[in-house]
Amino acid sequence: MENNHAIQSLRSCFHCGLPISENIDITVKVDHHEQSVCCFGCKAVCELIMAGGLDNYYKYRTEYASKKDDEEEKYIEYDNPDFQHLFCSALNESNNFIRARLIIDDIHCAACVWLIENGCKNISGIDKIKVNLVDGVATLDWDNNANKLSTFIQRIADLGYKVSPWSENNKQIRQEKSEKQLIRRTGLAGIVMMQVGMFSIGLYAGEFQGIEIEYQRLLAWFSALLTTPVLLYSAQPFYASAWRSLKNMSINMDVPVAAAITLAYVASMYALMIGPGEIYFDSICMFVFLLLGVRYLDLRARNRLKFTRASHDILPLCRRLIDKSSSTYESVPIHTIQPGDILMVRSGESIPVDGKLVSKTATLNEASISGEFLPVCKVSGSELLSGATNNSNSLVMKATKRATDSWLQSVQNLAFDAQQSKPEFLKISDKVARYFSLIVLLSTCAVGSVWYFIDSSRALEICIAMLVISCPCALSLAAPSALTVASNYLREQGVLICNGNALEKLSKVSKVCFDKTGTLTKGEFSIIKTHLLSTISYEEAFSVAASLEAWSEHPIADAFANKTKKNPGQVDNVLNIQNAGVSGYIHEQEYRIGSLDFCEVLAGQPAPTLNIPGHAQCVWLTTRNSWLACFELNDTPRQDAGNVILSLKQYSPTLLTGDTKTAAQHIANQLGMDHHVSTCTPQDKQAYISRLQGKGETVIMIGDGVNDLPVLAQADVSVAINSANALAKNEADCILLNNNLNCIPQLFSHAKATFRVIRQNITWALAYNFGALPLAAAGLIPPWAAAIGMSASSLVVILNATKLRKAV
Repeated sequence: MENNHAIQSLRSCFHCGLPISENIDITVKVDHHEQSVCCFGCKAVCELIMAGGLDNYYKYRTEYASKKDDEEEKYIEYDNPDFQHLFCSALNESNNFIRARLIIDDIHCAACVWLIENGCKNISGIDKIKVNLVDGVATLDWDNNANKLSTFIQRIADLGYKVSPWSENNKQIRQEKSEKQLIRRTGLAGIVMMQVGMFSIGLYAGEFQGIEIEYQRLLAWFSALLTTPVLLYSAQPFYASAWRSLKNMSINMDVPVAAAITLAYVASMYALMIGPGEIYFDSICMFVFLLLGVRYLDLRARNRLKFTRASHDILPLCRRLIDKSSSTYESVPIHTIQPGDILMVRSGESIPVDGKLVSKTATLNEASISGEFLPVCKVSGSELLSGATNNSNSLVMKATKRATDSWLQSVQNLAFDAQQSKPEFLKISDKVARYFSLIVLLSTCAVGSVWYFIDSSRALEICIAMLVISCPCALSLAAPSALTVASNYLREQGVLICNGNALEKLSKVSKVCFDKTGTLTKGEFSIIKTHLLSTISYEEAFSVAASLEAWSEHPIADAFANKTKKNPGQVDNVLNIQNAGVSGYIHEQEYRIGSLDFCEVLAGQPAPTLNIPGHAQCVWLTTRNSWLACFELNDTPRQDAGNVILSLKQYSPTLLTGDTKTAAQHIANQLGMDHHVSTCTPQDKQAYISRLQGKGETVIMIGDGVNDLPVLAQADVSVAINSANALAKNEADCILLNNNLNCIPQLFSHAKATFRVIRQNITWALAYNFGALPLAAAGLIPPWAAAIGMSASSLVVILNATKLRKAV
């Protein structure tokens, strides 16, 4: 007995590690095993983590959770770095600015979004918070040195919303739970509606055929008895949302809904117990059933609008080599993978993180990366991008990046950012929807007062109909549903929308400008001829050229790689001038490589006359007072460039290039372009687009990113191909993931179709609300018909948006 007491006193909390008092017996189930915890606070946090599908946290944590004896105890775990690593990412190198993604339950309308965003933005340390109405995901950026994440979580909870960490598994669990709960609430309302409807038929028939007062009151009391659980359980989401809104001094679309239900119930009970008056129990049940039904359909539609999943959601666990001699692998969470780890990927599995192939060969499906479904062959040393699917036998790879830094994660980050940013017209739509409920409440009071003097027996019925029919949920969903469907469709086709305003601006574009190298051409330069201009040998000329070009990011530099058996030499005092060339010192001798004008300054004399075609791309090599060589290069147009230019003729496609006038004219003629501007520096390109914008044009710039940052930033819409450098892709509004220019006309057509659907949705929503409201106020629409009309309006908006799931 004494031994048992000693063992009992040595128990420690599974969650926080603190000793458990012997008189406390609280357990929580983790991985099918009961674990002891010290208090109900630790139990709540542990259950929150398990419910979120984040149970691996307990397997790989490095220390016990900290403990706080205050009201924030439930959320303090969000401050644990090991836990944050699962749903947060650093925004800068010092890791003090962090981005968290959170799932927020019970978001129903634009007013909910407004409430959360405005309720948190004034907390110290927060940079920005954006909430997506369609999928209920919040993106929160904050300074970790100024405040803790638990502070923001607590604030959102205080506003009345449930918060959980974002993960694909967590999101799916919450979606399934929400759908099942809605089904139960809708099912109860539907069953009661049918039963109360039967009682109502008896009451209506009795009015014509005669019914004794005792039986009439009995049927009415049965109706009241059945309707009460509909109010207390089925209608609970409307009351919770309305109370949350009113408590925080705002009005959302559930306020008039809750008011209508309550008003009808109170009036019915008054008529039943005191009288006289009408009984609306059947209308209450029908209204709750129809509204829950459309909310369920709306929830299912939202839940099926998903982004590309990140690598750690596609494959939460992967196999890492732990013993090279025996080729033993262990299953570990992806977030624990570090650069240099050797991984095994089985057939049919996704590449978990970016890396290089160790196996001799492999065949991958990169549809999730580029939208191209044809298999891609890889050889040992080839780059592997996260998200691609292994179509061959098991392969071995070496990780080069962590999961949070991998390609697929960066794509998802851009997609989330785009979805969270709101176009200006959407902000206006949200504002209209938010104030519309207040207008409805005031209008209902005014109309009810008028009808009280005209016909007091109808005043209540008309007020209920007005409150029901005017629910602005269709207006709130008009734009977000279309934008989400369109963005997801384009992503499947290989176009990533990185800016929420991009589709809006694309629908208004009037001019299209292209960079040349790497955009309209393949950007794969080859040296077709070398002209030696001094006693320098071929080998030495290539060695010097390769050493200098190693400092350049221009595609021309690749033409000199591996052209010499010597390794690139040491270059000192390097100066890389955009659209000109590179200069530097090799063995204390100054050299320049680049354009004719750039090299002529160092050579100190005019270049020798050579028999070179006027359209040829030439790179010159000089030293002080001497011309050394001229390299004649060739870059061929993309196969799809000509057809794309032809399809965009209405936008006056213009070529902006740093090439000579002859070279620019040559490529323009090949592609059928009527407009080109040659010998452009990056500043010249920027100035050209600025002049077009000054004339009222909306300009799109398409480039590969090399030297294009200023012009991409200047354009109204910027598109970078996937081979562009990282800075250009960060600046771009859209990225062609498959490097296929044929996606550009499709991007234009889908942007126009998207805003055509949005205009249709908004027109319908406004026409319905402003058309139906006067009819209800005039007493021409009964409450049951108002419930059907309100439900149908939201369904029309959702169904209309689904047209964007396919090509237009």
